[in-house]
Amino acid sequence: MIDFAADWCLPCREMERTTFVDPTVVRAAAGFVRLRANLTAENAANHAIIKRFAVEGVPTTIFIDANGAIRKRRVGYVGPDEFLKYLQEFK
Repeated sequence: MIDFAADWCLPCREMERTTFVDPTVVRAAAGFVRLRANLTAENAANHAIIKRFAVEGVPTTIFIDANGAIRKRRVGYVGPDEFLKYLQEFK
């Protein structure tokens, strides 16, 4: 799972305060590799990431399978209950 965020992104910060610390979400995410791409800086590396994963805005959450295929993409704030459903979908 890749979480694309930026320091200036209010919904990203809200997910950090709610979704990513929710005990149920934390337990369900234990079997996932969780990566965060901080896209705050305007630089070549971030532009390459944005292009590679077709990130249209932050927050964006992408679920990728073991073969590297994108299975689900969600743009925007995702609350704990909805995020938990995504996690359970890929267990």
